[in-house]
Amino acid sequence: MLRIAIALALTAGTANADTLLVISTDPAFASAVDAAVSPDQVSVRSADLATPSLETIAVASRDATTREHADAAAWLVFAGGSTLIVYDRTVDRMLVRSLPYASPLDAAQAAEAGRVTRTMLRALRIAEVPMVRPPPPVAVVVTPPPPPPPRPGVLAVELDGGVRVRGPGATAGPLATLGVIWHPDRLGLAVALRLAPAAELDGAFVGQISDHSLAATLRLPLRVARRTEAIATAGLALHRVALEGMLDGSPRVEVRFDPAARFGIAGLIALGPAVRVGASVSVDWLLRRQAYAAGETQVLSVPPVQVGVGLVLVARIL
Repeated sequence: MLRIAIALALTAGTANADTLLVISTDPAFASAVDAAVSPDQVSVRSADLATPSLETIAVASRDATTREHADAAAWLVFAGGSTLIVYDRTVDRMLVRSLPYASPLDAAQAAEAGRVTRTMLRALRIAEVPMVRPPPPVAVVVTPPPPPPPRPGVLAVELDGGVRVRGPGATAGPLATLGVIWHPDRLGLAVALRLAPAAELDGAFVGQISDHSLAATLRLPLRVARRTEAIATAGLALHRVALEGMLDGSPRVEVRFDPAARFGIAGLIALGPAVRVGASVSVDWLLRRQAYAAGETQVLSVPPVQVGVGLVLVARIL
């Protein structure tokens, strides 16, 4: 069926080109064109027209075919070689082809130029017939690229409030910690100041004892679930233990610094990209035994192991 449709299109296209104007200074060209297109029932007339430039030849062809009541025009222009221009007014198109011939044409060259003219005229008409239905437009869905992963945090602050067990002078007492974390989302460093109210002493020694500390620890977050992570910490702390009061009626003030090893674990839940809350447990192991005596009598001993339990808030600031 496709071959039949093409054949019908070729026949119909050339049958409508009833009159073909041939414009050339070579007399053999017009005769050769007439012989080539006569099977297609196309009549040929020669026209004596000045040859325009290639830039204006389309306008000149349109004017000439309209004026002469022709359907098409064929120009053979000689300039070094030769240029064949075929124009069809029905479709208002033209084709241009170079031929390797010089004027005058011999019989074989003229016959070949006539056959090329017939082929170009057919090509112009065939181009007018849509042979294949164009495919329907394809909807293009543009998917935006996925958002970049969140940038790792550089700096965060940590607030920890809870209870210290086995502190000096009291079995349990309130505890508060303020810390700064470098690289909170990966292996980083934390510096924390831990404060606790002084404990009251009433016995052989009457007064107060306080124990504050400053610690530097390595901090390693371990993701447990999509919004939950466990934090392991390990490092060193320096305790400032201060004793102030009366011993056997005499005032006594003493300040000691005790290094300690600190270990901890915390569980945090993310409330947003920059805020996490949870609970923590830490253990301080004092490296020196703190004992206070009056003569041969020991009046106070600071436990070597202290445990802190609290609620934690970590907020990223950079």
